[in-house]
Amino acid sequence: MDMKKTVIALGAALMLGLTGCGSQAQINVEQAGMLTTAATSSDKFAGVVVSENVVEIERDTEKQIEELYVSVGDEVRINEKLFEYDTDTLSLTVDKQELELDKLEQQIKDLTTQVKDLEKQIKTEKAKKEKNQDKQLLATLEMSLRQVNVDLTTATYDKNALQAEIKYNKSMLTNAAVRSPIKGTIRSINENGSPYITIQQAGSYQVKGILNELSLNAGIMEGVGVTILSRTDPTVFWTGVVSLVDYNSAGSNEYDEMYGGAYDSGMSTSTSYPFYISLDNTNGLLLGQHVYIQISAAALSDELLRIPEGYIMDVTMDEETWLTTGTVWGVDMETLELVKTTVTLGEYDPTYGTYVILDGITAESYLADPAADGVKEGASVTLRSELEYMGQTEPTEGTAPTGETGDGTGSPETPAPAETGDDGFLVTPDA
Repeated sequence: MDMKKTVIALGAALMLGLTGCGSQAQINVEQAGMLTTAATSSDKFAGVVVSENVVEIERDTEKQIEELYVSVGDEVRINEKLFEYDTDTLSLTVDKQELELDKLEQQIKDLTTQVKDLEKQIKTEKAKKEKNQDKQLLATLEMSLRQVNVDLTTATYDKNALQAEIKYNKSMLTNAAVRSPIKGTIRSINENGSPYITIQQAGSYQVKGILNELSLNAGIMEGVGVTILSRTDPTVFWTGVVSLVDYNSAGSNEYDEMYGGAYDSGMSTSTSYPFYISLDNTNGLLLGQHVYIQISAAALSDELLRIPEGYIMDVTMDEETWLTTGTVWGVDMETLELVKTTVTLGEYDPTYGTYVILDGITAESYLADPAADGVKEGASVTLRSELEYMGQTEPTEGTAPTGETGDGTGSPETPAPAETGDDGFLVTPDA
């Protein structure tokens, strides 16, 4: 009887064990190449389309401006009038300068006459016999001649300088209006400083972005490839390369401008740095258009396999070979079960928090996150596609085929296009 009970209990336990095995949760795994994409393209930065060529117009602070014909934001054509000097004041200035010029010319004539008279007197005195020479008079005449020559030189210089000023001012009277040398947009007018007017040239665009103090390590650096995303249409994008990160032009008020005031005051008051993107194509972009900037998967131009450090365990370095190795949770593709796999590690990139993988796995190898629940040797796995990994079960409506590049008509390479919220800002899908 006791034996029978024991057999029944063992059978029940076995059934429970089998049932538990059958209902064990499967571990999601992704290809290593997807992890690289995620590590390099998760952050978005604010951006605005600006002109590559900026022209600065200076004003003559000694002259009054009669009328300013443009305002900030105005579109101007080549040779369009920007402002005009007060010609009445300028005319009066020219009249005064011409009177001063007449006085200088008369002074030069008088000094020239004095020089001739003094030279004649000196010559006469020197011609006398030595016993009849008045040496004190001769010394006085020679000193006077030197002083008159100095005065003559000064007056001649002043005359030449004044003539140049009169010539310039008369040309200003003829051309009192200052005109735009380019076609573009008035970006600033500084009544009390320099430059007076700044014009951004139309048709030659780049994108200006802003790095906040908190995002300095997010991967934006010169030479990095980026994707430019439309704020209003997630299916539209452009590509380019970061051409300059300007750490010498720190500011504190550009975040509100870039994001339209959508971010908190902590971001808008902290120090920020502008960076600029050279575009591969500008079709459809408008000067002043606000966009999002995202590091593209193509930023890893060396094509080395990199995976986030969180996927790597047991990192050690062999003191004899100097090789660094670690382990990852890989997949036995025959049994679809987790298996620990040794990998050889290359350079660590602190910007992205990734290791280069030299050996052990490829971009097509599937990996599990060591922090996920249920990860252990032999656990069953589910192979996830890139869309599933990025939080989508199918392409977003209106998305162009994968692989289309930045001509302004397709969708970004990675991640899958974000949806647009009710407030007009992009909403990144949950990973």
